[in-house]
Amino acid sequence: MRTAVHRHANHKKQEKRKHAECSVSKMKTDERAVQNISSCFTEFNCDPFDLTNQTLWSLQSGIHASDALATDLKSAKDYGSSKVQQFRNERVYSKSKSLNDNVFRSKRKNFSTQELRTADRDNIQGKTEEMERKALAQVLNWLKPVAP
Repeated sequence: MRTAVHRHANHKKQEKRKHAECSVSKMKTDERAVQNISSCFTEFNCDPFDLTNQTLWSLQSGIHASDALATDLKSAKDYGSSKVQQFRNERVYSKSKSLNDNVFRSKRKNFSTQELRTADRDNIQGKTEEMERKALAQVLNWLKPVAP
């Protein structure tokens, strides 16, 4: 009897389980996402993996970075390092300020604060609205109940 119980307890079903990432629907969704990204690169006429073209682009709108913005972005790491050192000196080492004091927002340039020509601004507005419509459509498709 004891042997039969042990044999039954050790018996495992042979199941063929696949990882969730290997399902057909997940692979189709992932492939569609890759194609969407590829089409964005084609539409923006840029290749982020091309090391010969060092032009900065906004991934959301596809506009070029202005010279002022490119210069500001190139100096961002050094600026951030100096701000971290300043934070440590004031709030950790010398304790001239409390750790709980406000840290004010940086006034550095970015794509949303960049001055644009009117034509570029209208183009970006149209692209932004189109992206928002597509994103909303994706959310609605995702929320749609699946038929049995």
